Amino acid sequence: MCNKISAFDTNLINSKSASFIMEQLEISLPPSSLLILEIIRNEGIIDLSALIAKSQLPRRTVFFALRRLRMSGLIDIKVCLQDARRRHYCVAIRR
Repeated sequence: MCNKISAFDTNLINSKSASFIMEQLEISLPPSSLLILEIIRNEGIIDLSALIAKSQLPRRTVFFALRRLRMSGLIDIKVCLQDARRRHYCVAIRR
């Protein structure tokens, strides 16, 4: 299960090159993906239904944003241990 994360990992924040790469990735993302990324950053770990409720975006748009963020390596998807059908999303921690 993904731990509660309030912001990016401190190693990522301290690295200037990693910070630059993150900025470049965020610039190339559509506004819906940036909104979803910001919600995940603030919440730490969140499921799909909560993402849809907080973003007030259509389900299809949220799925598209999650796919773009996952392909960019910005988020991780964790399987819920209580219900394997559910997925939780959190900011990716790269070391």
